[in-house]
Amino acid sequence: MPDADLVIIGSVGNLGIKNTLIDNTAEKMMKLIKTDVLVLPPL
Repeated sequence: MPDADLVIIGSVGNLGIKNTLIDNTAEKMMKLIKTDVLVLPPL
């Protein structure tokens, strides 16, 4: 599989205590992926 130049991820937008207790997927991906990441905010 070829390496990606850019990964685009949507964010749910959890705030407050819920976000503190449950780390969202976009944040986990930003920590793991070694390429550029574009996180799109919720509409």
